[in-house]
Amino acid sequence: MLDKNKVDSFFKRRAKITDPELATHYKKDDTIYFDLNLIEEYIADDSVVLDLGCGPGRMTNKLEQKVSYIKAVDNQAEFLSHCINSSKVEKVVSNIVDFQDSNKYDVILLFGVLNYFNDDEVEVIYANCKKMLKEDGVLIVKHACGEVENVIIDKFSEQINDWYHVLYRHIDQDRLLLSQAGFSFSMVDVYPPRLNPWSNTHYYAFIAKKG
Repeated sequence: MLDKNKVDSFFKRRAKITDPELATHYKKDDTIYFDLNLIEEYIADDSVVLDLGCGPGRMTNKLEQKVSYIKAVDNQAEFLSHCINSSKVEKVVSNIVDFQDSNKYDVILLFGVLNYFNDDEVEVIYANCKKMLKEDGVLIVKHACGEVENVIIDKFSEQINDWYHVLYRHIDQDRLLLSQAGFSFSMVDVYPPRLNPWSNTHYYAFIAKKG
């Protein structure tokens, strides 16, 4: 189980970082281009998109010119200040477990988010996403998964110079949570080997639709 006080404190500290690329991604690399290539398969000029846990807007800012509307949601207002000011972008401060609205979305994004939530919270997030997704909409979830077992990190990270607390669920548990939420899905091995540096974790994207 994650200690949510540690997680919340971590993101309050990260929101103070002025470089939006390092605030939540922690390093400079080209992962976002693989993410965009994946998302672009499911969006069009008229798409309505929900970016849940958008952080400092890495994805929102890249997608703004490619869709008709994006709602960017994060519980740190300072992150949202990095999101582009545009008539097509609406910024909302909210804990994503609590977030619901009456809009129906073509695409909902959960990128690098669910590693910071316990299973009971993920169940609520998925249930809310299902309500907000259009009947033919797509939920795209991407994060690192444990290859052999759950991997919990709770230590000081020299790479990011901060105490890091995160859960990389075993891949079977990730599948189970999506299935129990009523989604049918496929998995994408989204990154090349050089962007999967650890033997016990691996990045996957889950392309989910209402089952």
